[in-house]
Parts: sequence; structure tokens; C-alpha cells
Amino acid sequence: MTNTTIEAINTLDTVLVPQGSEYEMYHGLEVESEGEFITPRDAKRHGVFHDIEKAPVHATLDGLTIPMPKHRALIARTVDDKRVPLHMATDKYSIIKNEVIAKAVSAALKKTDCDSTLSSMGTLNNLKMFFMSYKMGEYAISGDKHNTYLNVTSGHNGSPLRVFLSGLRLVCRNSILQAHGDQKGFIDLKITHRGDVDVKCADLSQNIALLIEGQRRHIEAMELLAAQKVAQQDIDAIVAGYFLKDALKTEKFSSRTMNAVSSITDLAFGGRGNRGETMYDVLNGATEYWTSGEGVGVSTSNSSKAYSSEYGTAARHKTRFADYLLSSDESSIESGRRVLTATLSA
Repeated sequence: MTNTTIEAINTLDTVLVPQGSEYEMYHGLEVESEGEFITPRDAKRHGVFHDIEKAPVHATLDGLTIPMPKHRALIARTVDDKRVPLHMATDKYSIIKNEVIAKAVSAALKKTDCDSTLSSMGTLNNLKMFFMSYKMGEYAISGDKHNTYLNVTSGHNGSPLRVFLSGLRLVCRNSILQAHGDQKGFIDLKITHRGDVDVKCADLSQNIALLIEGQRRHIEAMELLAAQKVAQQDIDAIVAGYFLKDALKTEKFSSRTMNAVSSITDLAFGGRGNRGETMYDVLNGATEYWTSGEGVGVSTSNSSKAYSSEYGTAARHKTRFADYLLSSDESSIESGRRVLTATLSA
């Protein structure tokens, strides 16, 4: 395998896909399964399902060996019986093996009424990270088709186990960062490496069912917005109204807010797939602004934008903007029109 910073598919890593051209990856580093589907046998044979053990930790100083009883080294055992250091953890750290995660997620999906296909699975950073992507099917809003993937990531470096829905399939480290900023729905399951992780993994069945139900409600809400027509001359007032939600006494917008209103309005007309015809176009303009546009910084790196889009102010704005549009808040829209007019007349 090629060692690259972006992909993080290193010498000991394998990215598995089912057979067939539809599963090919842009980096060309994937390995096809033996049969039509990725199986536990494939994962074990290629080292994706590897053993992880805890080892005592000692420090050497001035020729002295000093025990560190509250710490443990996490060591992976490869298929050819090599030992690979993964992480230095406290003695309270609980290991969640890749195979355990895969079995728990697979069992959880079997209890839902959703069709799903495991479309990718692999390790990154020399076995330190694990990921899976299940293709959950397509849905259409306003004539645009969207893919949905149930994505799973876990780190043997202190990172929690995460389960979330996205329109992107995981294929490498960079895709994980992008998928975090492209989440569909508003539920993100996390399991930390503490306590009884077996019980936590067993609880995934109910939680994944809730995650999928949450996305269904999200799709229904998006369909409502797609059905709600807007006059093109009203879009800037609709956007402006959002920025008055917490500042209704504002008489004029700052230059920064005006730039945001203008950018979101432009994206509602000319952003990816937008036509400036429905509330869904307005939402997509705002989502693009706070995912990859000026809403997360003009000079911000892609990785920082993904982080902000998921964790920071950008993520809160996207959720609140969707709620604002769904609320049909006419008073805020009229206030937005008034303050816009006053600002432009100043």
C-alpha cells in the first residue's frame, strides 16, 4: 500500500470492497473481496480484523526501569504475527475490537427494515483507525437523487466509536473528514472506550434504529421545504430574517452579516443544484455556505472546515437555519426585509 498523508492507507492497512466496478475508489488502493460480499473471512485474511492486546508500561530513566501501573500500551498483532504499537492508554481504557464493532452493527441493521450493503471496510494509519460504510439506498428530493451511507469509525488511539449517516462512502482518512461535514440527519452515536463496551455495543441495535428513524424524519422535513415555493425577490429577506432571530432590535446589519446574507442568497440561486425556487434551495445555499464556503472561513483548510462544519459554530448554524425555515417565521422574514432596506439605504 502507498503511504500518503491524505489517504492514510499505510503499509499495514487494507481497504476492502465487494467485487465490481461500482465499488472502485479514486485512490486505486482497494482490495476486492473473494466473493460478491465482504465477509469476516476477508477481513481476517487481510488483517482488518486483528487482535489487540494490552501490555504493561515501563519507563527507563538514568538506567532505572520505572513501572507505570496506571498506563497500558495497546499492541496490535498482525496476521503474520508482528506486534504493532497503537496507543498509550490509561488502565481504564477498554478495547473495542474491529470484529466486535462489525458484528454489532451488522446485527443492528438486520433488525431494521432497511436494505443495506457493506460497501467498504478497512484500517488506516497502520491499524490505528477502523472504518465501515453500509450503502443504505437512495432517496430523491426535488428531483435530485441522494445516496445514503451508514458510516462507522473507531480509533485504537483514544478516538470514540462513531456511527452516523452521510451521503459519502468512506474510502480513506480524507473521506472521513468530508463525511463528518456531510451528515444527513442530526443524530451522531458515540461510544467511548470506557466501561462495559460489550454492553454499549449491544445497545447499538436500538440506537441505530433511532438514527435511521431520525433520518426519515429529516427527509420528510426536506420534502416539505422542497414543496414550498418562494418568490426569488424574497430570498434575501428570508435569509436576513435568520440573522435577526437573536437580535430583533437590530436596525442595520454589519458588513459581515450583509456578506453572509448575500453569499447565502447567491448560493440559493447558483449553488450546487440550486435554482432559487423553493425553501429547499434556500437551505442548500445556507448548508453550502456553512460547510465549504465563507461561513467556515475563506482561508480555512479543508480539514478545519470539516471540523467546524461538524463540531463548531457552522454545525449549529446549519441545524438552526433548517429549524428556522421549517418554522415559517413570517415576522422574522418581514424584519429581515426591513433591516435589509435600512442597511442598503444608509
